[in-house]
Amino acid sequence: MLSTSKFLFLVLMGVVSLGSNAACSHEMPQVCKEFYDLSGQQREGEFVTYPVKKQLEIFRCGLRKKPPERGWAYEIAKGGEKIIPDVLQELETEKDEWVQVNIIHVLQIMSAKGYLHNRQDVVDEASKVISRMKYSFYREDAKKALEDIEKKM
Repeated sequence: MLSTSKFLFLVLMGVVSLGSNAACSHEMPQVCKEFYDLSGQQREGEFVTYPVKKQLEIFRCGLRKKPPERGWAYEIAKGGEKIIPDVLQELETEKDEWVQVNIIHVLQIMSAKGYLHNRQDVVDEASKVISRMKYSFYREDAKKALEDIEKKM
């Protein structure tokens, strides 16, 4: 579990890294605009009806909001074992380390729910992504999440 100060530091670093890329980034995708135009209650009701790929896209957009919205990780994780291939594909193709750490957090939640039992492929893929991370604070946080995943396997 993250301490409050470390969590705030990671959130701040995510916001700073996103802010530094703001001039280069594109506008929020239409699917995210439509989703975030809904009321909070409507978002909660709609999110669970979306296919996992759409959920992951909205999750990514939420991570880029100020402040970041990380709570969708818990809803995504409820998808269970059947979403593992999509989550792993998203992890592999994602280039933003802040988003990668948060996708690993989704896997950590899934592990706590028992969905990753004996899934060495998940550990191997996450390890590969973590080994490529350039920023030590993201890498260390991701490693701790992966250790937690391995304990629950």
